[in-house]
Amino acid sequence: MYCMRLPQRRYERSKKKYLTKNIEIQLHLKRKLHRFQLKRALFIDEHMNNYTKLLTDLINVDVAIDEENKAVILLNSLPYEEYETFVLTLINDNKHLIIVMCQLLL
Repeated sequence: MYCMRLPQRRYERSKKKYLTKNIEIQLHLKRKLHRFQLKRALFIDEHMNNYTKLLTDLINVDVAIDEENKAVILLNSLPYEEYETFVLTLINDNKHLIIVMCQLLL
């Protein structure tokens, strides 16, 4: 009887450790997403690649972000002074801001 409980205990411990680690990774990636900004030295295509990679990392740890929030986060990552007209035009002309549209226009 004892021998049968040992694998189950190990399984429970590893499951708990994995879930804790997974939650830590999710929180780290969410924080990184919400602080995501275009660095002055980067081109816009590099910025978009970094953004797409970050979204992919979030998907891989089971974090769902709706399309409108993705678009808003992307637009907020752009420097206001340089992209103000672009961002305001997109927001004012669209009732539902879609990430695909933002990516295509950038």
